[in-house]
Formats: sequence, C-alpha cells, structure tokens
Amino acid sequence: MTQTALATNAVFPLNHQQWSTIQALQADLRPEQLQWLSGYFAGAAATTVAAPVSAPQATEHLTILYGSQTGNSKKVAERAAQAAQASGLNVQLHSMADFRAAKLKKETWVLLVISTHGEGDPPDSALGFYEELHSKRLSQLSSLNFSVLALGDSSYKEFCKTGRDIESRLLELGAQPLLARVECDLAFEVPAERWVEEALGIVADALKQTPTAATAMALPQTTAEIYHDSPTRPFQAAVLERVLLNGRDSNKEVWHLELSLEDSGIAYEAGDALGIVAQNNPQLVAQILETLSLASDTKVEVQQQALSAEQALSAQLEVTRITRPVLKQYAEATGHDGLIQLFDGADDTALEQFIDGRDWLDLLREFEPRNVAAPELLAMMRPLAPRLYSIASSPSAYPDEVHLTVAAARWQFAERARGGVVSTQIADRLAEADSLPVYLHRNDQFRLPQDGSAPVIMIGPGTGVAPFRAFVEERQQLGHSGNNWLFFGDRHFRTDFLYQTDWLRWRKEGLLSHIDVAFSRDQAEKVYVQHRILQRSKELFRWLEAGAHVYVCGDANHMAKDVESALLQVIQLEQRCTPDIAREYLQSLQQQQRYQRDVY
Repeated sequence: MTQTALATNAVFPLNHQQWSTIQALQADLRPEQLQWLSGYFAGAAATTVAAPVSAPQATEHLTILYGSQTGNSKKVAERAAQAAQASGLNVQLHSMADFRAAKLKKETWVLLVISTHGEGDPPDSALGFYEELHSKRLSQLSSLNFSVLALGDSSYKEFCKTGRDIESRLLELGAQPLLARVECDLAFEVPAERWVEEALGIVADALKQTPTAATAMALPQTTAEIYHDSPTRPFQAAVLERVLLNGRDSNKEVWHLELSLEDSGIAYEAGDALGIVAQNNPQLVAQILETLSLASDTKVEVQQQALSAEQALSAQLEVTRITRPVLKQYAEATGHDGLIQLFDGADDTALEQFIDGRDWLDLLREFEPRNVAAPELLAMMRPLAPRLYSIASSPSAYPDEVHLTVAAARWQFAERARGGVVSTQIADRLAEADSLPVYLHRNDQFRLPQDGSAPVIMIGPGTGVAPFRAFVEERQQLGHSGNNWLFFGDRHFRTDFLYQTDWLRWRKEGLLSHIDVAFSRDQAEKVYVQHRILQRSKELFRWLEAGAHVYVCGDANHMAKDVESALLQVIQLEQRCTPDIAREYLQSLQQQQRYQRDVY
C-alpha cells in the first residue's frame, strides 16, 4: 500500500495534521535517525504499564521494586516489567525511593531487585525503604509472596548483603518466597534473565495467566543497537585528544580523554557515565600463558564462546583481581593446604591480607594449579567487567563528543608493577589514532534540578570533580540562573588542581558563585573538603534552606562518609537540633532528590 493510500484508509489511526507532521519529519531525518525513532516508539508502546480493559481484582497484579545506585538494578527491573506486561501480566513498577515498606501489607506478588553498595550498604535511593522494613513498625506479611534478585561485587566481603538482609527480614515477617534469592556478580545479565523468566512464570501460573516465553526480558532491539547501552553492543569511539592534567612534579596521574561519538546515536545527559569495555595488559596475559605452559592459540570455551586462550585472557576474563569465592574454589580444586587454611576460623584478617594486591599471576606462581586443567581453571575466573567513568562534558556543548577524567591506578606488589586495567591502557597503550569500545551507562539518580533557578552545591575531590565540569557547562549552555558552588580537593594546588582554567574562568564570569578548595599536602595539617564544608557552615545551610541541591561524587569508603558527617554537623549546628533531627533533615533532602551521590 502506498503512503497516499495509507493516509486515506478509513481505519488509519492518525489525523491529517499528525500525518503531515510525520511526513515533514521523515523528509528531514537521516536513515539512522528514522531507525532510532522506530525503536523509540516501539519501546514507548511496549513499556506503557496499564491494566487491561477487563482489569483484574486489586490484588491480582505483580509489583516490581528496585533499589539502584548505578542504574543496573533499575535496568533489570524495567526489563522485567516490560516482559511481564508483554506476557499479559498486570504489573506495577516502583523505585524503592517512592515506595513505603508499609505498603507491602497490601501486596501479594512482589519481585525485588536490589544492589549492594560499598561494604554492605543499601543504595541511597533504597535507604528509607530498607530502614522502614527493618523497623518495628511492620507487622506480619503472611499474604506476601516474593523473590529477591541481589546485585553485587564479589570482590567485597559483604557481597549482596542488602539483598540477603531484605530476604531475611521478609521471611522473618512471614512472607513466602516464590523463588529462592539469586545473587549476581558484576556480569549480572544472564542470571538476571533466568530469574526474571522463572519468577514471571510462577506469578503467571498463580494468576492463571500464561506468559509468552519469547517475550521474557525482551527489549526493542533497535534501541539497544542505536544507543549502545550495553557492553555487549559497544560503539568504537575514536580518540580525539588525551591530555595529562597534573603538573610535572605531581605524584598523581590524571588524564583528560576526549572521544568522538559521531554517528553513534548515543545521547547522554549530564550525570551519566561512560562504560569502557576492558582489555587486560598484553604483558600480564603473556606471563599467565607462560606460567600455565599454555599456547596462546589453544582453543577454549568461555561464556559459551569458542576462543583462543589469549583472546579469553585478554578480553573475557578478570585476571587482575582475586575474590573470596574464586580463591575458595581454586583452593578446593588444587588442594593446597596453605590456601584452604585461609578459610578456617572466624578471623578473616589473613584472608583479606592475602587477597589484597594479588592477581592471578601471583596465585598461579605461588600455588601451582595441580590437578586442574586449563579449561577448568579459566572457568573459575570471573568475567572481565567493563569500567565506568563519570562523563565530564556537557551534551549541549559537545553532542558528538564525550570527555572523561581518568586517574591512572598504579601500585607495587611483590616487586612487580601493577596497574588498573583500563586506566593504564589509556595512560600507556592508547594512541590518538586508536578507538575504544564504549557504551552509555545512564545514571538517573544523579541529575541536575529541573528548575534552572535552583542553587547547586557540588562536592567532588580528585576525579570526583568530573561530572561537575559537565554540570556547570550544561547549566551555562541551558542558561540556568541558579547559583553554583563547588568544593574541590586534592593534594597540591600547583600540580593537582584539575580543570583549574575552567573553574577560574567560570568564577570570573559569575557562573560559579563560590569555589572552596582543600589541598591536603600544602600545609603541615591535612585539610580536606569536609573541613571546608564545616568552615562554611552558616552560608551552606542558608543555601539548603533556599532550596539548594547537593551532589557528592568520588570515593565511597572514606570521603563520602566524611562529607555526610560534615553535612549532618552543619545541619545540627545551624538548626540547633539533635543528631536524629539532623539525620531526618538530610533524609528529607534525599527523598526530594536534593541530596544525590555518585560514589564508588
């Protein structure tokens, strides 16, 4: 049927004005843009969550809850909701930030997708839900059927702790597990897909509905291909520029990297991160192959792919880290008493000290892989995870580029130089004629205020300052009138003031209302950003009362906790309140999305 005939068809669903608009738009778009729109509208139609015309009773629905720090849990939950609706289920999707735990009393079928942040902490967005769930306010939940998908990183001692805690508490309250908890390491996609498919099958059966297997975890494929939002579909981004940001005498090494996104279809927002598909150091790979007496072209199967041993160790397997589960598996397979003894007793000190700093080459050299064939050995290794970097550029200023701020991680252990997988690749092995496989990692938990007049306070020492370069640049491009205040810290003013020219220019132009810096090694007593926050207590609280949004980016284990402690002290001091009331004030900011953190 021609377009003219289609437009005059009696059952054509568009009016004349709508059809004219589409025809005009079509004439003005490139083929890849039309493809993107096709995927976008297909996704919009597939993801509209609504009850069927013949709506079931209020209890006959599935609720999916997610708590996400970096966006992975949200992504899984959204895909599960799409699959559930496509299967005919009546589904409701909520962030734990917007869902009171007390509402679980009215739920019958609930799937929970939750990540663990740092050393066993809930994501910021799920903290209120987590605390309420563990409070005395909740009574029995005997009518609730649930399952938990827990995301985490097994390099941390408290792997998937938040998911375990939530499942344990729900069981304690009398809820019934419809499916055992599933724990996912960094490569979460496959186990998450299996959990979703099995859980939806159980719920559909209970509600007397039959899901369509083919739609489980389905997404409009064109969207994924255009956006490059997965490490399995990266875009090869050409290197435009690479600049060392530190001065000559600095003992730090931070690189500013500019990549081309031209023709990628990637449309990022300020606050997003860019994932780089990692490649292990060729020298380390060669040393492992030599230690194993394994020819580089030996065929192995890794993650259902037939590869050479060199390809597997270079691009598919994590060789720079050893985790507890991996070490335990290796100890049991090889039978080395020295390794087995590390897991005896309640004191983990010796185990922690052994793992810290060692890689697979250390392990293989110190404890020969006896009785373990190469395929079995490679199967023990974790998949090589991509590395995420906060985007340091404004999409309005650089729609076809993306800028990153990358600190080269280097250390010595056992008389051998070590380095971060991607950071040393960028520092040592990347030429300007090269490209990097990248993908977009959305971070909806770290966004500028929609109100352009709202004040913004940004706290980002070291490379944590990266997204704030994007924030200030974006506000300038969009003409936002709100005041901006930056807290930045590093070691030395002369060598480590990252993006100094940008900040001082924006300060001179009035775009930055305040900039407070803390260079810890420039005086006898160390000074950090939390000290500057306390020194500016009165003014900072005045900004909070005026509606300011607070953002923190950087180290989670120390800096973020110290900064939060300082903010609580400011609130307690200026409001003349108790610590509990100060905590409630900060939690209120978090619930209003006025206190957001991107910490790692």
